[in-house]
Amino acid sequence: AVVSTQSTGCLLRRFMLLSIFQHDITSFWMRCPERYMLQPITQTVQLLSLPGPEEDCMKPLHFLSLFDHKALWFRKWLHGCFSRNLVMTAMKKFDQFLK
Repeated sequence: AVVSTQSTGCLLRRFMLLSIFQHDITSFWMRCPERYMLQPITQTVQLLSLPGPEEDCMKPLHFLSLFDHKALWFRKWLHGCFSRNLVMTAMKKFDQFLK
């Protein structure tokens, strides 16, 4: 399949926005009820655990690592005990993320 430069650029912009969102969302967690935190955490873990269409294709986690290669967003998410419990619960649901 041929991938156009325009579609690749759109995809990279989306992952860049996702990376920015993941960094910034932690500053709002203490002000929000748990149910509002659980959905973005669960959806992010679900997205990152998706397999690629083929074995040698880039997965969502690979695209995200282009913008945050040290996974600083993940460190921020695991920093507080409150958010750590929610992240671990979401990771147990989607164990493909851990493989």
